[in-house]
Amino acid sequence: MSSVALLSLVATLPVNNPVSAQESSSQATYSKSSGSWIKSGSRWWYKHSDGSYTTNGWGKIGGTWYYFDSEGWMKTGWIKEYGNWYYLDDSSAMKTGWCRVSGIWYYLNTSGVMQTGLQTIGGNEYYLNTSGAMQTGWQNIGDDTYFFASSGARQTINRRALVLGETSTRAVPIEDVNAMEKVFSNQNFSEVVRFPDKTKAEIIAKMQELFKSSSESDVNYLYLTCHGGRDGRIYLGSDGLTFSGWELASILKQYKGKFVVMLDCCYSGTIIDVGESDEKVASKSEEKFDEQAFLAGFSTGNLASKNGEMLDSKFLVLCASWKGEKSYSLVGIGSLATRYWAMGTGWDSLQNRMISPMADTNTNGKITLEELYQYSYPLVLEAASSSNKKQHVSVYPENSQFVLFQK
Repeated sequence: MSSVALLSLVATLPVNNPVSAQESSSQATYSKSSGSWIKSGSRWWYKHSDGSYTTNGWGKIGGTWYYFDSEGWMKTGWIKEYGNWYYLDDSSAMKTGWCRVSGIWYYLNTSGVMQTGLQTIGGNEYYLNTSGAMQTGWQNIGDDTYFFASSGARQTINRRALVLGETSTRAVPIEDVNAMEKVFSNQNFSEVVRFPDKTKAEIIAKMQELFKSSSESDVNYLYLTCHGGRDGRIYLGSDGLTFSGWELASILKQYKGKFVVMLDCCYSGTIIDVGESDEKVASKSEEKFDEQAFLAGFSTGNLASKNGEMLDSKFLVLCASWKGEKSYSLVGIGSLATRYWAMGTGWDSLQNRMISPMADTNTNGKITLEELYQYSYPLVLEAASSSNKKQHVSVYPENSQFVLFQK
């Protein structure tokens, strides 16, 4: 038992049972060598061999710790003692180790104290929140991001990236692809694939090849630079075939893990439904999705997007513009959003060299989604405004502390 718990008050009174128990008409006695458990109604108390009983604290009986209230009645459930939480099972025995209460797992150390925070237990690391509950899935803790399996054990996070672009026109510079390839290659990613100017079928096949082995603890990065349509279409295929936002989201949802989608094209905010709509947007058709064509890598008809296709916990999204805005670029420099995303993570595409990550505002060596958004938003807006244009970087979800990059 902890030293704190041992300081609990133990009172011995010259009576045979608690005051409340004296008034009971029926009592059951269960003897131990050093005393007896006595049941009065639905409650229990313990009479020592000298006739005294424990109140207001802990008593060790038969090698097990129990807790008694001010009248000597045995307690069950959660109790708080000197700032620490303990759990007493239905027999009032103090629990240690893993304990499941109301469907939630807790861990109590050898002194019975409920643990919180990151804990190494049996060779694995677990995270117990401020209420002591074991957490699973993605968790932002301190200044880092972790993934915990359904068992609660921390898993290694594997990261991979696919860099896509349709750069056949001057408006979509190859510098974008070059910059983001460098950004990802400067990280400790397991794989970075550069794959610009490919047909839609080739792009879908490459996604399958790269992401099919992804696990729930993986983070997959998808960068896209291309033209975008007012209806939300993404003009990524070199064969002129497009992706609707819904189609792209559906493809990625086939694979396990988290997806970071960085989309630099006009009207890109459509996929997260951010910003005002363009008044020139044509009416959207509601043609039925052709599953066979989709599986083959082609879409038929005019599959218009529905706004907000990536408003899903599976995705972390940065878009170069609002859904009613264009995305702009500068000759020899690249697209505005991509340039500042790269600089934010530590790559100067103009000087073609590594720099200090500009988005790391708290200088902890890590860059979160929110930090990259907050860094790039005003710079893109200012650069576009200097040419009398409007361009607002958009993000989903807002205020996310998910760590995207590390120094």
